Formats: sequence, structure tokens, C-alpha cells
Amino acid sequence: MPAPTPVAALEQSRDHILAQLAAIGDMRPGSLVHRYMKCSTPSCHCHQEGEEGHGPYFLLVRHVDGKRTSRSLPAADAPTVEAQLAEYQRFRRLTAELVAVSEQLADARLLPHASAARSAGKKASMLRSQAGSRCLGCHGDTLDS
Repeated sequence: MPAPTPVAALEQSRDHILAQLAAIGDMRPGSLVHRYMKCSTPSCHCHQEGEEGHGPYFLLVRHVDGKRTSRSLPAADAPTVEAQLAEYQRFRRLTAELVAVSEQLADARLLPHASAARSAGKKASMLRSQAGSRCLGCHGDTLDS
């Protein structure tokens, strides 16, 4: 069986990425922050040395229109949100790969035409240089005269 052409290999790679993108589940951008806080009661256990405080409290943090926003989440939702955040990172990685492979594929499909056009351009350029340069400025005179 012959080796696949570069275009066929790139198409196969692109199709594989598209299949992975089709399997993307629920996703969301942002970060999940775990916070511990000390209360205002001085006699509370959270004020004793070595204590982290009350919590953890979970916050979903993201930027919207250039502003940082946060939303409190119940602890029970933290694993689901972490999975959604991971899925968003996977989506971003796959789309970056898709763009890179698509660009390579587009270049591979253009190269045969581009190299033929470059060859034709070089021939035409050589013919023009042999014929002498013309100044098509205000008088239409040639530079050789």
C-alpha cells in the first residue's frame, strides 16, 4: 500500500480533530477558585493558629467584557464545573490544532499552483529585463534612451 500523500495525511489529521470536536461536552471558560475565610468572631476555631478558616468556598471566576466576575458555587457542583473547565481547555487546544492543520492543508493545495505561477513569473520577468526597462512616467520615455 503506497504512503499517503501530504494532502491526504493532512485531511486525515483534520478529520480526526473534527471528530474530537464533535465529541466535546458541556464547557465553560474561567477558573475554579477554592477559598477559606476567617469569620469575625474572635473566639471561633478559625482564628486559632494553623487553621485555614471556614470553607472551602468555591468561586467560578472569569472575565466578561474586560471585567473580572465571580460566582459562588455549592461544593457539590465543583467537580462538574471542573470537568466543564477542562472541556473548554480541550476545545481551545483542538481548535488551535484545527487551524494549524487547515492552514497547512491550504498551503499544500496551493503549492503546485504557486510554484507554477512563480516559474511563469520568473520567465516573464526575464523577458521584460531583456527587452529593456521602460519608464511609464509622465513622458513615456524609455530608460535606455
